[in-house]
Amino acid sequence: GISLRGAVLLTPRLSLLFEPPSLESLSVESLSFLSLLKPIELLIIGGGRHVGLMPEAPRRWLSTRGVCVELLNSRTACSTFNFMLQERRSVAAILFPMSVEAA
Repeated sequence: GISLRGAVLLTPRLSLLFEPPSLESLSVESLSFLSLLKPIELLIIGGGRHVGLMPEAPRRWLSTRGVCVELLNSRTACSTFNFMLQERRSVAAILFPMSVEAA
């Protein structure tokens, strides 16, 4: 098994550490990597222990690219990501640690 400490970005083929420390810190710049990936239809974001609000600018940026966003707590987001992979959906996930408290 692999253990990554901190926020992570998951795709069907990659597991990477992700720089912004919390959901509230997401920016268009921090999500720009999505332009390099095979187009995804769904970005699942696990906001930590609780679900928070995503900043408006990155939400709009994703919307203009046809990416739906699902905000969940990180435990549920992880399960949802795994389910979507089994369904062979075009999906990515950003999971923040359970210790990160969303506003």
